Amino acid sequence: MAKIWSKIVLFIFNIKIKVKGLENISNGRNYIYISNHASAMDIPALICGIPDQIRFLAKQELGRIPLWGWLLKYGGYILIDRRNPKRAMKSVQKAIEKIKSGVSVLVFAEGTRSFNGELLPFKRGGFMLAIKSNTPIVPVTILNSYKIMRKHKLEVSPGTIEILIDKPILVDDFSGRDGETRLMELTRNIIKQNLEKTKTE
Repeated sequence: MAKIWSKIVLFIFNIKIKVKGLENISNGRNYIYISNHASAMDIPALICGIPDQIRFLAKQELGRIPLWGWLLKYGGYILIDRRNPKRAMKSVQKAIEKIKSGVSVLVFAEGTRSFNGELLPFKRGGFMLAIKSNTPIVPVTILNSYKIMRKHKLEVSPGTIEILIDKPILVDDFSGRDGETRLMELTRNIIKQNLEKTKTE
């Protein structure tokens, strides 16, 4: 359902996707995908670009966005109420259960969209989830999506969104809050380097 809906959205707005690095992920293996985020169009692009059955771990506010909110709520995605720590932890536990059932989870680690494609500071929720569930992290870099639909704008421009999938990071050697921080910094540096590399090409 989510893939069909996402393909329709991309087709209507004449948005193409180009995916590199699919050879880095294995069929039948679930992951926690950690991605940068610069456009509402990141969601359908990732749903179509990543072959796994993925569920987004997203802030509850996204559930109120027309169309996307419907997709998130009824597509089995996990919405977190960041203003209520108790509810947020329940959502994390729900995500762990989904991962253990074989589902991959995708987290926008910045927690919000960037206005200009620049990488924002990461939040640690996705990394805590990876360590608690002992699930490899796959860094994902999205390029050019902010040019197609910018934050707080309704205009959509045709174009190509490029998705770079890096090799999985095993979490066996990371534990506790210090491990979350190191894992977060490692993942962010990979995505940051990808973004900086494309600027010089």
